Amino acid sequence: YAFPKAKFMIHDPDEKGVGEVWIKGENVTKGYYKDEEATAASFEDGWFKTGDIGNIDSNGILYITGRIKNLIILSNGENIPAESIENTVYSIPYVKEVTAYEKNNRIAVEVFLDESVTDAADKIESDIDKLNRSLPQNKNIGEIFALPGNGGMANDATCVAIGAKDIDKIVEFATENK
Repeated sequence: YAFPKAKFMIHDPDEKGVGEVWIKGENVTKGYYKDEEATAASFEDGWFKTGDIGNIDSNGILYITGRIKNLIILSNGENIPAESIENTVYSIPYVKEVTAYEKNNRIAVEVFLDESVTDAADKIESDIDKLNRSLPQNKNIGEIFALPGNGGMANDATCVAIGAKDIDKIVEFATENK
């Protein structure tokens, strides 16, 4: 057990038992240093809201499946962890980096392709179509933005994780720095 003196609960679980992971215990922080606002937002009734999405199985094992900030929220109210889509797309061997997000009420992916695979740009759409056939309809990828490169954006620069709201900036930056 990673936290033997801690208690975990799934807050507001859905029909599958998935929700936000909350933790409390003597080894859990009591708050953020000199940041009462962040502390107040992160705790409820002594429980620390981790921001992780997960479930606890019948044996009491906690599974973390994503982050609340990484949820793709569709207009029908369905929440899909971006990581589940990204992990599926990583099964394509020439995909170096991937980011999944919502665009026009569809799941979109931005993929950086291995430049050493000469036909990767030609194959990506059909390979995503194959993945879509194996996925539940609600997880089908509707838009693909493929860019050559190593995922470091430009000339092996350090890749910075930013929110999906900034995806247009990513596309613009990557296009300008091919």
